[in-house]
Amino acid sequence: MDSIVNVTSMPTGKRQPTHPQLAITCIGALKINCDGRPMLAWPNQKARELLAYLATCDNGQASRQAVQAALWPSVTEQWAAQGLLRTALWQVRRRADRHDTPASPDTTRFAHSIIVNKGNLLLLNPQRCASDYAELCTERDTLLRSELSATHADGDTIDSTAANAFAHRWLSIADACNHPICAGETFTWLDALNGRQREWRLDALERSCRFAERANDPALMAHVLECRLRSEPLHEPTLAALMRMRLSQGQTAEVVAHYRAFRQALARHADDLEGVAALASAEIELLYQAALSNTSCSPNTPSTGTALDHRKHQQQTALAVEMAASAHSPYARPPP
Repeated sequence: MDSIVNVTSMPTGKRQPTHPQLAITCIGALKINCDGRPMLAWPNQKARELLAYLATCDNGQASRQAVQAALWPSVTEQWAAQGLLRTALWQVRRRADRHDTPASPDTTRFAHSIIVNKGNLLLLNPQRCASDYAELCTERDTLLRSELSATHADGDTIDSTAANAFAHRWLSIADACNHPICAGETFTWLDALNGRQREWRLDALERSCRFAERANDPALMAHVLECRLRSEPLHEPTLAALMRMRLSQGQTAEVVAHYRAFRQALARHADDLEGVAALASAEIELLYQAALSNTSCSPNTPSTGTALDHRKHQQQTALAVEMAASAHSPYARPPP
């Protein structure tokens, strides 16, 4: 036994422990990369789910009880859930906390572990782990603070350049929120998270549209409204606003196309309306009639170039609708 050399205690050639960096992609398909290489083989899939869950929690942390309830909702015995969590933690740390020397029993409590114990909380080590969902949350929070600061400082009157920048930044947030979290996975806790993702997208589109209007950028406004319609194809206020804008610019063909797409969406969702008549509102019908009659009084205005006077356009659109209403019954329903 005395002749056996303990290589781990040799001063020369000793290799230091390595602490790989993890990148967790949660927006879209779930991907976990370790030092740039995908981690594919997971003996315990709950270990993979544990990383995804913590990566989508606020500040990357959650209590042990919350983790147990999310990952094992059907396990009612506390001791059993605690054992399953310990196993998942061991699997994560075994794969992510590489050491060239044998791990001591206290290794999992070291500050450099990928999942750090913080009292009753489990925390993803921010020094070793990055998450695109955490970046999205940080970007959104930063933008909210910037918007609040700008509106308060300027008395809610932002110049067109700043308003245009805010509109594009909110549109970027909306685009990111358009992708589901951990697409294709069957984690039970995803429904609430994707519900919040949808709310964030609609809120971002509403803010983007508001700033685009302040920037007097009709092309951007139209784009934002179309994005909103893709999320909520039956949202008539958005459709009406888009049709009024197109009609004021003399884009009657686009108005007709929007109307027919709306009617098709109504037909597809007729069974989900629970007895509500699958009919467009009177305003939508009048805008469609105005487009068919080609009664728009405003000249064709390109989407780029001189800024448009929205108040004048609204007056012209109202006149076009009144002219259409006098020529057509509001209850008439032309073929789609």
